[in-house]
Amino acid sequence: MTFARAILAAFIGGVLAGVFLLAYKASQDNDKSIVASLTDVPDEARKVYTDAREKVPAEARKRYDDVRGRAEDVVNKGTDIVNKGKDLVQRKGDEMSEAMDEEMGETA
Repeated sequence: MTFARAILAAFIGGVLAGVFLLAYKASQDNDKSIVASLTDVPDEARKVYTDAREKVPAEARKRYDDVRGRAEDVVNKGTDIVNKGKDLVQRKGDEMSEAMDEEMGETA
């Protein structure tokens, strides 16, 4: 039972903190006291919600595109490194084949 009370108290505390945070924000915009701004909390909550709905998807899309671009750069660099490695292995293999052919030609 005490655990449930602690959870309930934490929840209520969080809600009250949110209400007073919105009242504080509204008081900064309207030059009122926090107590006088408590009546502006619903409007402030709507404003915060609307701003979040408009700005967050655009920011998230921008950051997603940035991350995707970086990921493509990493893949391209990795592909370049792999291709350079393949070319190096091919050249070294050709050099070794030529050296073996020369050595085989001298001994035969």
